[in-house]
Amino acid sequence: MELDFSSSSFDVNYFREEKEAKAQVREFKNLRPGWFEFQVTKVKKDNEKHRLQLTCAPIDADGETARASATLFMSLPHPAVCPKEKARITLDSWYKYLTVTRPDAVTARPIWDKEARLSVDADGNPLDKADAEELRAKSGQSVFSLVGDLWGDPESLIGDRFFAPVEHTVKEGKTYANIKSFSMSATEPATEAIIRENFTE
Repeated sequence: MELDFSSSSFDVNYFREEKEAKAQVREFKNLRPGWFEFQVTKVKKDNEKHRLQLTCAPIDADGETARASATLFMSLPHPAVCPKEKARITLDSWYKYLTVTRPDAVTARPIWDKEARLSVDADGNPLDKADAEELRAKSGQSVFSLVGDLWGDPESLIGDRFFAPVEHTVKEGKTYANIKSFSMSATEPATEAIIRENFTE
């Protein structure tokens, strides 16, 4: 299926509905809980499920990729293949990933200033409601377009690095180690110890 990622296919209203955030990540290697630095080492394009499968390897103390890995699934935020109830979280997951790995390629969303009780842009300039909505739509369009480019050239994701925590969940008696993708960071968290060895339990 040929998907159109031009501005004519982007409808900001499609991505408005907010659901409880759950990272679209699954992990089949039993990494132990904690913070890791990851590098994308392999990308598989799944045309049937309309998603990219990113193999993410921890970085050891020498800056090299370890043999253990986690798998990050990134679904397409396109109205033709993404159900409305999953649209917002899918676009949000890409926004988080791209602002960490390609911040200059994505338009930053408006930020809610709790003290001033108004939205501001990335430079701290106040925005009225209309300007904030316009910036949010522009940001969504920038993510949407970039995802289209990456869908056409998924191997360009190889080499991306990011910091993220792993946590364990148990389902039907089986333990899974999940990357908390919405906690991704471009820099090493000052308050967290990064695991650089003994990656698996």
